[in-house]
Order: sequence, then structure tokens, then C-alpha cells
Amino acid sequence: MKKYLFLLINFYIASAWAQQLNHQGCAYQGDVVQNKPHGKGVLTCPDGRIYTGDFVRGEFEGQGQYIVPNQHGILITPFGMNSDKLKNMVLVGHFSRGMAHGKFKVYQDGNYLFNFTFHQGIARDMKLAK
Repeated sequence: MKKYLFLLINFYIASAWAQQLNHQGCAYQGDVVQNKPHGKGVLTCPDGRIYTGDFVRGEFEGQGQYIVPNQHGILITPFGMNSDKLKNMVLVGHFSRGMAHGKFKVYQDGNYLFNFTFHQGIARDMKLAK
């Protein structure tokens, strides 16, 4: 429980707004409109980040799944936090304008751990899975 409380406190302390995902070096497969991801697709980055879901004009928009790599020291946009606390986790939920927005289920090693509520990339609430 202390581990998750520490995690929650770190999310509230994070003050930086989420930046747009830097697509350089990433490979995209899916629907394209005007040379930008638009529709259903998968974005895979060399550092291990993988987004599978909906895109609108190159941004995450709608339902999606975001896999956080098992690496240190990278900012995991669109969540506005440091990935050291979410290594090797899968976040499933809704994205708006390239940022996490709404309720997310968080899994690690196939186990459902907790729910997050995000507002424009910033975690607002966390509840342990029942």
C-alpha cells in the first residue's frame, strides 16, 4: 500500500504539463490523412513506448493503450510524469488532444493494479483495483 501511496504523491507533485509525443524515430502503422496518423493505428518507438488506438491529425485521440517501457529516465507523454514510477505498465483509457484524459486502467505483468483519472495529462485520482 505504501508503494502505491508514494506513487500517487509523486503524480500530484508532477507539475509539468504533458508534451506531445516526439514521433521522430518511431514507426507508425495505420490510417493516414494528409501525411499524419488519423484513424486506427499503432505507434512503436525505439525506446519501447507503444501506443495502439485512435489518432486525429497526428495526436492520440479517443480510446487507446499505452505501453510504458522498462527503462529509466524518460518522460512518458502524454501522462505528464516520469516513467520511473510506471515502468513496465500498460495504461488503457481515453486520450484527448494528445494527452491522457479520463479514466485509465493500469496493468503490470498482466495484473490489474489500479485506476487513474487524468485531466489533460495530469493524474487527479487513483484507486486500487478491487
